[in-house]
Amino acid sequence: MGGAWNGMRGLSGSCYYVSATAYDTNQCANIKQAHEEWVAQNGEDDWKKDGQGGIAGYQFTHFWLKALKDVGPDPTREKFKAALLAYENYSDLVSGPITMKGSPNTSHGATKMVVYQAGATTYSQVTPGFVDGF
Repeated sequence: MGGAWNGMRGLSGSCYYVSATAYDTNQCANIKQAHEEWVAQNGEDDWKKDGQGGIAGYQFTHFWLKALKDVGPDPTREKFKAALLAYENYSDLVSGPITMKGSPNTSHGATKMVVYQAGATTYSQVTPGFVDGF
């Protein structure tokens, strides 16, 4: 951030963890639940310091965990890939729905995104929550 990146906009699969609407489940999925779980374990100050990384880690972990559960007791690489590609309207704790089944967008499967803008030292969330069109 900062320098040439200051003011640049990009897309995210989840709301910014300290945005004004982050805890609104109609706008930003269940970041409120993630916040409550994090604070119960690590405290509010730790959330403010590392919450965004925490929700990103949760997102990746649960994305793969669902596929591993769907594969069953005899996992193979092929079965795991098939389970990922079968996701249809999958919504975990912090993301918008993810669909890969029958979608030409297999790079990320997201159907909704949030717009961020880089600042000198932090990000800001431009949209109030998820937007369609991806």
